[in-house]
Amino acid sequence: MQKLDREGPLTLTYQLTEILRERIANFYDPGALLPSEKELVQEFNVSNITVRNALENLVIEGIVTRKRGKGTFVSEKKISSNITRLQSGTQLFQESGMTSHVELLEAVKVKANLPTATQFGLPEGALFNTLTRRRMLDAVPYSLETSYIPQEICPDISDRYQGGSLYEFLEKQYGIFMTRSEEIYTAVALHSKQAKLLHQERGAAALLLRGRVYDQNDRLVAVEESLYRSDKFEIVVQANSSLPRPTKLIEPNSGGNYG
Repeated sequence: MQKLDREGPLTLTYQLTEILRERIANFYDPGALLPSEKELVQEFNVSNITVRNALENLVIEGIVTRKRGKGTFVSEKKISSNITRLQSGTQLFQESGMTSHVELLEAVKVKANLPTATQFGLPEGALFNTLTRRRMLDAVPYSLETSYIPQEICPDISDRYQGGSLYEFLEKQYGIFMTRSEEIYTAVALHSKQAKLLHQERGAAALLLRGRVYDQNDRLVAVEESLYRSDKFEIVVQANSSLPRPTKLIEPNSGGNYG
């Protein structure tokens, strides 16, 4: 049994958080119920506050979820998106070892408002294909995705597309290969209709992606809006320093030379 170091510099809350994190990673499956607060208090001989704070740390990190009257459960694995490269939703799930299913909720032609049309250099009222999908995994909805594609680029896509990977459909049917995107992510609260489609409570947190996607000729093909459940999705960012690396180590001054 792992023990807490009561004489060291690390707080009991920090130590307990790390012990529970390691246990979850090695011994618990997603959805598994953790021992109760009372059981953890008895096992580690700590206060209720220490146990509660350690569990809250894991909740904040998304490792566990707490359900009133039921206990603390290991969170389901999240889908991780690396925003340094363009991926379709289907590719994103495949790289996470999962197979998703895309439901087509709506495929219609609409007249674009001025902000949307202007992005494509088209006049207000130009016809656009609007494709709204819901991405599912084992009957659980993960995201709502809407794409706006000009009629002049894909005249009949709203009649032909029936679901599945939109990017693959564009490649096979129109010879359009999506090569880059510009994306903005915003934290939002779901309104009633969105929450119902995503099996969430109204006001639940979600991640909104607004994007512009370009093809192999650097032509803007689609404007997209996607809503992702915050309990199922996370963003991974790889950052490098903009400062140049030193070409050699700088030796510290020695002796009395401080000039």
